[in-house]
Amino acid sequence: MPMRTECKHYESRTYANGDAVRKCNVDNAPDAPWRCPEPCDKFERRLADVAWVHGSAVPPPTPPEV
Repeated sequence: MPMRTECKHYESRTYANGDAVRKCNVDNAPDAPWRCPEPCDKFERRLADVAWVHGSAVPPPTPPEV
């Protein structure tokens, strides 16, 4: 399963040079930034942005699996 961006433990950061870091803050995604474990026992839906519409400042989505 791709990284679950709606998870409370997912973090993404984009640096000035364009590099992006996508990670699991509880280190439960050994294949980050490409995959979360299925099923993930640490998954918690992020409550702060449930049903929000994100603007253009949101980092781009995780690249598709190859």
